[in-house]
Amino acid sequence: MIVTPPAAPSRTFGGGGSVTWRCLVRRGMLHSETESVDVVRLPAGGVFAPPGTEGIESAWLLLDGSATLTPHPTPPAANPVTAAGPAAVAAGDVVLVPAGGARLTAGPEGVEFLWVAVLPAAVSRALPPRSPVAP
Repeated sequence: MIVTPPAAPSRTFGGGGSVTWRCLVRRGMLHSETESVDVVRLPAGGVFAPPGTEGIESAWLLLDGSATLTPHPTPPAANPVTAAGPAAVAAGDVVLVPAGGARLTAGPEGVEFLWVAVLPAAVSRALPPRSPVAP
């Protein structure tokens, strides 16, 4: 894994406003089912719906602020977020996001969260054995 300090975050700008994030850990050489661990900050009204996340599952741990969670625009039928519809989430909540994805829209004070992206179990099982292997 590559581990980086949280200084000098990356920044993107788009229809959802400015999104600031910093990757803390990124997987390397298929030695882990964890894709990455990022700290994400959204300003008030900012939207987090990163492209290219099809095929990964996520856990979003809200650290500060509040947001509205909505299903991905085209989630698969098995996506439990779809059945629930939009939901209010706040600091201390953990959102488990299936591979179909979801969208987080920051509340009036913005939101900061830890994003842990992992490979789904079906993909992990198909990978070669990890090396090094813990005793």
